[in-house]
Amino acid sequence: MKMTVKRTAITTGLTAVAMLALASAASAGPIIDGLVALLHGLNDGLGNTLGTGLLAGLAEALLGAGLPL
Repeated sequence: MKMTVKRTAITTGLTAVAMLALASAASAGPIIDGLVALLHGLNDGLGNTLGTGLLAGLAEALLGAGLPL
C-alpha cells in the first residue's frame, strides 16, 4: 500500500511537470486553464477515488482546451 501511494505520487508529479512544460510551450490560456483543471481533478482523485477524479479532470482539461467531447 505504501509503495503504491509513493509510486502514484511520483507519477502524478512527473505528469504535472510534463503538462506544465507543454502548456508553457503552447502558451495558450485555455490550454493552461484546462491543465490546471486536470491537476485539480488528479488531486481530488487521489483524495477520493482515483478513477472519478481523473476522468473529471480530463474532461475539464479537454473542455478548457476547446476540444469537443
